[in-house]
Amino acid sequence: MKLDDQDADFIESGAEEIILRLIVLIEDDESVRGPTRQLFEKEGFRVMEAASLRQGNELLAHHPHLIVLDWNLPDGEGLTWLVRERNRGMNVPVIMLTARVDQVNKLMGLELGANDYMTKPFD
Repeated sequence: MKLDDQDADFIESGAEEIILRLIVLIEDDESVRGPTRQLFEKEGFRVMEAASLRQGNELLAHHPHLIVLDWNLPDGEGLTWLVRERNRGMNVPVIMLTARVDQVNKLMGLELGANDYMTKPFD
């Protein structure tokens, strides 16, 4: 893995922070992804972004501490991906970030493996 300047900053402050503070944000809408990334970064987290499930899969190799996952993505449903990854043994906490506001969708997301559920848009 090639390190960039941001990685070097984290290593200087303690290599464990790379793992403990990394969030993978899987969201195809840049108007949501950008501000969400900024909010997490403002709180001191390192954020790696993916606009698709395929890209998100690639980022799992970085061992994130948290995944923020959109339900509807261009290459599939985030919840279907989550169920598959949970069945493969992935135990990283996942927050669903979605426009699906119905209670039944929230319950389904939580029952199928999400640790929390956040609806968008949000302030």
